[in-house]
Amino acid sequence: MPPAKFIGAAFRLVRTLDLVLYQGSRKLPVRVEFFQNADKPKHFRYRAWCLEWFKLQPEHHGVPLPHEVLTTLCLPNLGAGDFFEAADLESAEKRFFEDFERHSSKQA
Repeated sequence: MPPAKFIGAAFRLVRTLDLVLYQGSRKLPVRVEFFQNADKPKHFRYRAWCLEWFKLQPEHHGVPLPHEVLTTLCLPNLGAGDFFEAADLESAEKRFFEDFERHSSKQA
């Protein structure tokens, strides 16, 4: 049990998925983390992280350096932010895919 200065329930990481989302010619890596309430096993939450790759050409005194740098930008918490109820981990995973499909179809 966490000390009283922490607010709310303690959720434990119980599953991680690494997926690839195809958007036209782009492949977007997605990581989904599922958390479960230690005291109430039917309470879950998840976070989805989409990684975006950028090619950067660094310069020194206005002259391009002879190499490129790759970096990532994380977009946290697509979908459910608070907890939701599910019968088990597989049901929570199904909920994520339904939420993600609904969320991504709004942007299309």
